Amino acid sequence: MRYKFYTYIIFTHEDKVLEIGVTTDMKGTMQLMKEARAEEPKLVYYETFETGKDAADREKVFKGIPGHLLRHFVRENNPSLSDLSELIDH
Repeated sequence: MRYKFYTYIIFTHEDKVLEIGVTTDMKGTMQLMKEARAEEPKLVYYETFETGKDAADREKVFKGIPGHLLRHFVRENNPSLSDLSELIDH
């Protein structure tokens, strides 16, 4: 079985960067985030990769981008900052 690795960006309900990370279980990660946080997290951007190394490399790129530029990047790809977690298939 091939794993699908996700690199993701999660915002708070106030559209601030909450977390940038890598996972193989995006639905599970979102569930844990929702249970652990007082504010409602939103999955505003994600990419999929076939290898953990590729996902981790992309995560490092995102973590190196200043917050205001990262928000601009996310808005270019998700203008309404919709929660994309319902689009994840597993």
